[in-house]
Amino acid sequence: VDIGAYETMGIFSRAGKDTVQVRGGFNGWAGTAKPDGSDLIMDDIPGTTYFTKAIPIKKFPGDSDNYKYYIKFSHEDSLKFVAENPYFFGDMGYENPAKTGGGNRSFVFEGDTLETQALPVEYYNGISVETLIREGGTVTLTFTADMRYAATDDPVQWVPGDSVYWIPKDEWAAHVLGYIRESASDEKRSALLMTKSTANDSIFTITFDWVGPIPYTLVYVYEYGSVANGYVQEGGGYDKGRFRTRYIQPTIVDPVTWPAAYDVPLDTAGTPIPLPVEDAPAGLVLFANDNLMVPDKFKVSQNYPNPFNPTTEIQFTLPAAGEVTFTVYNILGQQVATLTENFPAAGAYSFRWNGHNQRGAAVASGIYFYQVKSADKAITRKMTLLR
Repeated sequence: VDIGAYETMGIFSRAGKDTVQVRGGFNGWAGTAKPDGSDLIMDDIPGTTYFTKAIPIKKFPGDSDNYKYYIKFSHEDSLKFVAENPYFFGDMGYENPAKTGGGNRSFVFEGDTLETQALPVEYYNGISVETLIREGGTVTLTFTADMRYAATDDPVQWVPGDSVYWIPKDEWAAHVLGYIRESASDEKRSALLMTKSTANDSIFTITFDWVGPIPYTLVYVYEYGSVANGYVQEGGGYDKGRFRTRYIQPTIVDPVTWPAAYDVPLDTAGTPIPLPVEDAPAGLVLFANDNLMVPDKFKVSQNYPNPFNPTTEIQFTLPAAGEVTFTVYNILGQQVATLTENFPAAGAYSFRWNGHNQRGAAVASGIYFYQVKSADKAITRKMTLLR
């Protein structure tokens, strides 16, 4: 995992003796076998912002498991954060990755006893240094929520006259911005009150500055209700979509340039779990990842999740630089979509497909085949799309 962005924001500190852990189902989510938890602590790779950990796992091949990265703050740093934010708590070390809407990360266990299964390098919370809105930068954000459909299984439902709050669920973005609870009984952690539109009683909006250094990801929920009747907050659980996710869209990609203001697309509040997690544009999108372990052969993993709706990811390893083609076929053998990319170095990479054909149209549910082809080898696997 790359922790660089959180060093840049002044949250993670090697000098302060903070450490990084990986916690998941394979180790009981911190079920440490050692009193000091050293069996969870990832190794700091000198001269980099990377931390790594090799863990022996006993599972059946093909099984999946969940995990997250966790910052273990030193006692001194914990006291510092408590002084800055009276409601800092230890589990703020758990990440809420943007790509999963704050849910757990997952991997599929290959179960090869002869070699290490190397996952691609990931970013803590999905944030790289390059995607930070840097210090001195500000984006004025506007969120708009339509509350008409905010009816849940809870006894409290939104009715005209209820208050509506925008609540950040990226604790560190909230911390950087200085949003704290006013009292121990205030469950609206880091809440911001929204304003009702004069034109429509069910439309609420809020505008505020997103001040760097801070992530470009927006992980949040809406909360609504009244003091008399109580409050309902969207989301929950531990899977993908426990929170909403949006991305501030750059005006220029290379070099990354952020807009002065960004209007987040309209949200429909009260959406059942999973909440919407904004994804990449329609079609095939490449996500290249460096890998600290140079692979010795071309390998293609089973897509995950599988079955999927609407997006799935296919990881592969490349032992040398070269061209790789990713192609999706339907059950009749007809080509649905394809992408060819040149990779400048050996490493672990992944393709992601969101169930659209080459023209950008969504395809029907069913069985599909994906082929990942390098210069001298092609590997084909089956996947299932369920809409």
